[in-house]
Amino acid sequence: MSAITEFGPQFDPNEQYLASNFELADHNFQPVIAPTQPNVMTALNGTDHGWIYNNLNPNDTQPWNSIFDELTAHDRSRKIYYALPPSILNCTIWDQIIPSGYSGNLTTGDQFFTDLADGSLPDFSLVRPGVGYSTEPPEDVGEGDAWIGQLVSAVARSQYWNSTAIFVTYDEGGGFWDHVPPAERAGYGTRTPLIIISPYARHGVFHPQTTNVSILSFIQKLWGMPPLTALNARQNDLLSAFDFRQAPLPAPDVPVTPADTLAFHGSGGILTDISTPGPGHSFSVNLEAETGGLSLDPAVSGPVTLTVTPPPGVKVPSSFPGSITLAAGQANFTTSFPTAGYYRIAASGPGGSEGWVTVDVGVTPNTAP
Repeated sequence: MSAITEFGPQFDPNEQYLASNFELADHNFQPVIAPTQPNVMTALNGTDHGWIYNNLNPNDTQPWNSIFDELTAHDRSRKIYYALPPSILNCTIWDQIIPSGYSGNLTTGDQFFTDLADGSLPDFSLVRPGVGYSTEPPEDVGEGDAWIGQLVSAVARSQYWNSTAIFVTYDEGGGFWDHVPPAERAGYGTRTPLIIISPYARHGVFHPQTTNVSILSFIQKLWGMPPLTALNARQNDLLSAFDFRQAPLPAPDVPVTPADTLAFHGSGGILTDISTPGPGHSFSVNLEAETGGLSLDPAVSGPVTLTVTPPPGVKVPSSFPGSITLAAGQANFTTSFPTAGYYRIAASGPGGSEGWVTVDVGVTPNTAP
């Protein structure tokens, strides 16, 4: 089953590099046993308001009282940079956690790079990926890893590096089992990676138990703000993960930082994953050159080389296109694979652009057409 498929360290070289050269919190747990959105809301609000069963918006009219409300009350600037078309976020939970009158605090991934370059980055930034970059199945971990490399490298080259703490983490672990149980019966889920990147991060492994609510506690401790909830109050605040008297660690030299990623989407374009095909069934791919903000980059045109790593003992079919050509940042192709298994396609294009996708051909039940 794909639920127990593993990607080796060669597939996420940026996160491997950052964890080795800065600090890895190895006992960080998802704050609730629930899917993505309840865990995200808990990390930002200290509570999920009882919303634990699905990813749909809760039927909830009570105020969320988020970290964004608290930052506003304490005159601290803040933004959510979400690498999706802004219209997709209208009337979603994200509107509910932005203080009234501050709708501009919910903006695009491209705006992060603009604010970084012109020196207008807020005190607190939350940056989230778009479709294809979350590393959740069926997405390839290489795409999300390259995107993290773009973000961290941009900060490292900016005026903000010496005064910035970057927390790279995941909202939930995508499963219900971990060989390391939480140390308390707090309803925590499985462990999730947490990489702490800063000139003042303690190089090595941070062992105390944390959750993503700990990042909330760090912000509050740093700027003298009270906890929002009891869960928030009892978190490790991560301050001991830093040594502000040490010689500053050098800025990271992240190994994979393409100017543009080459994203493999379904025929619906930037908002769709590739439909999982069965053996012998053709499927369509929309390949797009995307900026660090994960929007289409129409300035990229030219040939793209495609290579496939098939399952062991399987030959790549002669019909697979070895190259395609981007025009205004886009290209389309159709292909098929005759045998069940995982096929990883790598793309290399103009200007050092790179991308990857892992195609599940008839492996995961109930997904083949």
